Amino acid sequence: MRSVRHPSRPAGRQRGVTLIELMAVIVMIGMFLVLAGPTLGGVLEDRHNMRAADEISGMFRIARNRALATGGAHVVRVTNGAGGLRFELRAAVSLTGGPTPGCTAMSWTTADSLALASIDFGTGKTNDTVSDWVGKNIRVTAISDAYGTTPAARDYCITAGGNSWWNSTGTWVRPLGSDTGRYLIQRLNGSGAPVGIQRVVRVTPAGIPQVEAS
Repeated sequence: MRSVRHPSRPAGRQRGVTLIELMAVIVMIGMFLVLAGPTLGGVLEDRHNMRAADEISGMFRIARNRALATGGAHVVRVTNGAGGLRFELRAAVSLTGGPTPGCTAMSWTTADSLALASIDFGTGKTNDTVSDWVGKNIRVTAISDAYGTTPAARDYCITAGGNSWWNSTGTWVRPLGSDTGRYLIQRLNGSGAPVGIQRVVRVTPAGIPQVEAS
């Protein structure tokens, strides 16, 4: 019995995109970028704000971790630099070069301590060499803490045993209250006014930092 072959059906033709449709899509994408551009730019710039908070809080965490690990006291020195606050991490060393466990007998200068890291928001430099904060328009200021004070200069020290001390008046004291320092981080626009999300690094009496949105 002869088999009957059916003719194959021609494949359906696919419709392409017209030039008008392509131009319409391009116009819509352009409108989206124009409308969303300022918002996206603000989000990207707010990342610098968060990074500043992370690096400041990270310096306090490193101070505690290194003090416990090395057996030597570590201090975070906050000073009023040229045009902004400067944060510096230092490790206590003895005359023989070994670690010094305590905080209060130190001058925390080059005579008895070693500089490990610094962030200067006045000059925009990290470790006095890398200009990674220049042009980021980030301002860091001290604001009122649990003591009702806003000292621009303050030392936060962690002993080898994990005890915390702080000094803003020339006298070392054990911290009390809910915090021993608050630092407001702001992003500024071209006119110098704060914009976007603001963050606060709050240093607890134990010397442990907490980052909060303001």
